[in-house]
Formats: sequence, C-alpha cells, structure tokens
Amino acid sequence: MIFILKCINIMNKLFIKKILRESIKDILEARDTEHSIERFNERLTFLSRTNSLSSSEVTKLTDNLKLVQQHNFPKKSSYAIKLGNFKVKKESPYYKITKSGEPFYSVPNKKNPHITSDGNEFWVIVRGNDISTLMLRRKLQLKNTKVAKDSLNVDIIIYDINNYIEDAKRHKISKNKYKKIKLTNGEIIRFYPEMNKFENEYGQEVNLDDILDFLSEKDSQYIFQNI
Repeated sequence: MIFILKCINIMNKLFIKKILRESIKDILEARDTEHSIERFNERLTFLSRTNSLSSSEVTKLTDNLKLVQQHNFPKKSSYAIKLGNFKVKKESPYYKITKSGEPFYSVPNKKNPHITSDGNEFWVIVRGNDISTLMLRRKLQLKNTKVAKDSLNVDIIIYDINNYIEDAKRHKISKNKYKKIKLTNGEIIRFYPEMNKFENEYGQEVNLDDILDFLSEKDSQYIFQNI
C-alpha cells in the first residue's frame, strides 16, 4: 500500500511538471495572431523588395517586434507600441506626401489593392497580453500622447520598447512580492507570481525549465497554481 501511494505521489509530481513545461512558452510571452504577423511580414517584404526599406531598418523593426513578443504585459492594460520609423524615399513606388509636407508610404493590401496602409512608422497594439494589430501610422498622427491614446483606444503609449522593458525590469522587481523557494539541490530561487518571473539570490533571471527537476512537489503545485 505504501509503495502504491509513493508511486501516485511521483506520478502527480511528474504530471504537474509536464504541465508546467508545456505552459512555459505561453505564460511569459505576448501572444500574437498568425494573421497580424503575416500581414506585417508582407508589408516589410513589399517595402524591402523595392528598396523602400534598408536591411538595417527591417532588422530593427523585426528585432523590436521580438521584444514585444517576449515581454509579459499586464493583461488588464492595453498598449500601442512603436516598433520604429524609417527614411521615406521619393523613388519608392509607395511614396506619398501630405498637404502639410509629411512624407509617408502607402502600401497596398495584397488581397485588395484598393485598401492601403499609410504611414512612416510601424506600430503594434497589445491587448490582454495579445498582439492584436500591426500597422503603419504617420508620425504626426501619434506625436501627441493623449491624441494617440484616444485614436488607438489604448491605455498606454510606448515610444521606445527597449527603454520600457529596461525600466520595467528596474522597477517591478523592487515592487512585487516574491516567494522564496529552496530547490532540492540547495539553491534559493525567488518566484514573482505577478510577473511569472524567477531569479536567483544574485538577482539573475532563471528559466523555469532549468529548475523544474529540482522543485519539491509542494513548490511545483504552488507555481502551477500561480502562473
């Protein structure tokens, strides 16, 4: 009987860890819709093939999108995030200019050429930690923060995603409560439930997947219930 109970406890522990491993990707990243990312890549392709965007501009835009995808945004807030601007070239087939003299690109929709995306900056909308929209906008449209919030129907405007993430790292750890967890190998880990974040005693971030095998059954259950 004792042997059977021990087997059940081991199976329960393995089951919890299995679920945790399967959840790692989802709990720490802003999820995106396949459609929005596909449209974004199409627009970059349109612009780069005609030399409307340089390779360095494309790299910057895609790198900033990756930062957005990898960040865990609070679900209760909505964000409009600037991925980057670019130099508008007159020789581009997508070149346009407003009456006030602001240059921009007008990129046609692949499925409906009569519909265009206009702008000289790329922006992304995040709602409930989901990437809902990637779009072109003109700088003057979103220069004023209050106007930008109203026009995009979001709570927060982020003009520099790198600065935002660095600032979030500096402030959130000091404000959020954490639980100390002693691993079976003797190491001490801090778990921040509100951030889904793990770090060692020296403040260095730790991946959940790297410590799963050293969690007690009790701590595994606690983490599973709080992610």
